[in-house]
Amino acid sequence: MTTFQGIEDSTLDYCADAAEFCPVPGLTRLLALGTYQLIEAEQRRVGRCYLLRLTPQRDSAAAEAEAAGGDGAAAAGERAEQQHTSAAAGQEEEAEAEASGGWTPGGVERLSNVDVPGVFDIKWAPAGAACCSSGRGGAAEAEDGRGQRAVLGAALADGSVRLLEVADNTDEAGCSQPELHESAQVAAFSGAMALSLDWQGNSEAGQDRIATSSSAGTLAVIQVAEGGLTTLVEWEAHSLEAWCAAFHKSEPHFLFSGADDCLFRGHDLRSDPAAPAFTDRRTHSAGVCTISPHPDTTAQPYTVATGSYDESVRLWDVRNMARPVMAAQVNTGGGNWRLRWHPHDPHVLLAACMYNGFAVLRADEPFSSLRVVATYQSPNKHIGYGADWWQERGPASSSPLSLASTCSFYDKRHTLVWLPTDGEHPCAAEAEGTEA
Repeated sequence: MTTFQGIEDSTLDYCADAAEFCPVPGLTRLLALGTYQLIEAEQRRVGRCYLLRLTPQRDSAAAEAEAAGGDGAAAAGERAEQQHTSAAAGQEEEAEAEASGGWTPGGVERLSNVDVPGVFDIKWAPAGAACCSSGRGGAAEAEDGRGQRAVLGAALADGSVRLLEVADNTDEAGCSQPELHESAQVAAFSGAMALSLDWQGNSEAGQDRIATSSSAGTLAVIQVAEGGLTTLVEWEAHSLEAWCAAFHKSEPHFLFSGADDCLFRGHDLRSDPAAPAFTDRRTHSAGVCTISPHPDTTAQPYTVATGSYDESVRLWDVRNMARPVMAAQVNTGGGNWRLRWHPHDPHVLLAACMYNGFAVLRADEPFSSLRVVATYQSPNKHIGYGADWWQERGPASSSPLSLASTCSFYDKRHTLVWLPTDGEHPCAAEAEGTEA
């Protein structure tokens, strides 16, 4: 019986702490990874952002040829390489996938990387954001030819927030290879590290905003425009490290934050954000590390998930934003550093549970209870920090398995693994990234 299907396991140059699949239609095979490392002898924090791309699963004949060695494997490898050297090839693959009813990832290829100060958080601009529009100068066209662009935001150890855009680098042979390049930056915080980042895209108004938080407990809202990044407002929100800030998905003027002071707070940006709209100080018994408002603004506009060092994930009903109500909670056996809602199943969450690996959580229909339906431990059982779902359904839309990208910190490992989401498959407490 197969519970887990690991398809990629690689080692990065620095400690891995962030993984984000691109949400822009036509570019969902792009994957960004962020890393962080403290050079203790110099007390200097370094990092690297990687751009990767999913590669297709090879057929059984090619796999057998590779296992046997010889000309068959060489020919198969040459064909696979040729399939990914141009944007045109990518479009042909997508057309074939649509015609056949699916496309199955088989691994990843590294496209490029950018050296930056240590990375604490990365997020792609959402599909439909103004900065992803073809009308904005200085960015690269997407591979799919639909005029969309991929823009990655990064919160960094030097207190800056930077934008990294995907550009097409065409070589002398005419082959196109997407790569990351820095397009803008702003010193969001002076003397503090930028710890988190969240986007609010608004293509209709022609502007986007970024929320970020700092190691000094402050929050900032940044305007994204053609001329670059501008800090609109900064304020003291917490007494200790503010690990997370996230925009309300249905109320654009509202921002959530959490910190090492155990406070979960809301801020109304139409008034003085330094005077919180609400403060919950009793629920979390340790620092609040991650906040994830539900992305479905039609079905679940007032559901928000929080994760904490206290090893619990909680669901909140924030219809009364002056007094949010905790609707459900579950213990994951490890501090929760990242929470990501499933792109197609509104009841499923992916959690990076630090010393307890990764967990798939499922809420019931009214979002009044939450349970763990699967757990996954990285091969070396190092701290789980980065986690995200692939935005596509894969070849079998009815399959209970979904593709996740996970990062474990001290062993510098990145893994791609298919995880069960329906709770019907028995799951071991840990897995080695292969079939169980």
